[in-house]
Amino acid sequence: MALTKVIGAGAEGLTLSSTSLTVANGLTLTDGDIALASGHGLSFAADSNASGMASELLDDYEEGTFTPAPNFSTNNGDASFSTAVGQYTKVGNMVYASVYIVGSESNASGHFKIGSFPFTISNSPTNYYTAAALYYNSFANMDGLPVAITIPNTTDVAFYVGKNGGISNLTETHTDGSFTVIATVSYKI
Repeated sequence: MALTKVIGAGAEGLTLSSTSLTVANGLTLTDGDIALASGHGLSFAADSNASGMASELLDDYEEGTFTPAPNFSTNNGDASFSTAVGQYTKVGNMVYASVYIVGSESNASGHFKIGSFPFTISNSPTNYYTAAALYYNSFANMDGLPVAITIPNTTDVAFYVGKNGGISNLTETHTDGSFTVIATVSYKI
C-alpha cells in the first residue's frame, strides 16, 4: 500500500508510503512517547559537521541511580560508606554521574577509589576522562585539592592528591578515618 500526499483536514504536507512517513510542517504529540527500535535513533544528518564528526545519530538516553562502593587498591579493610548516593545520565556513549559519599575506613590500604559506577569506562587510551571533587571533608596530609581520574576498562574512579609540590595517590593516610566526598564524573563507554 502506498499513499502519497494524504489530503484531509489538517493533513496537507503528509506523505505516507509503505516504508516511511514524511511530515512537512512539524509533528506534535498530545500524549504518549515516540518509541524507536533498538539500534536506531534521532538523526541530525541535516546539520553542519565538524571535521572530526563520527556520528550524527543520538541512539541512547538513560537516567538512573547507582550505589557507589569503596575500593582501596590493596585492602578494603573495614572501609564502608554510611551514605552512598549516585545519580547518572547517559547520552549516547557519554556518561555523566555524580556521587555523594560519607565514609569511614580502618585497616584499609592502597590507592583510594570509588567503584561501581553504572557503566564500564572505555578502554581506549585516548578516552581518559576526569572527575572533579566538588567537596571533600576530613582528608589530611595534603597540599592541594584532591582530583580524580577514571580508570579505563573498569567502573572505578581513582583519587589523587597534591603533596610536596607533586601529585600522588590518595591513600588511607589521607582519609583520616572518616570522610565526605561530593564529586562529578564524565566518561566515555
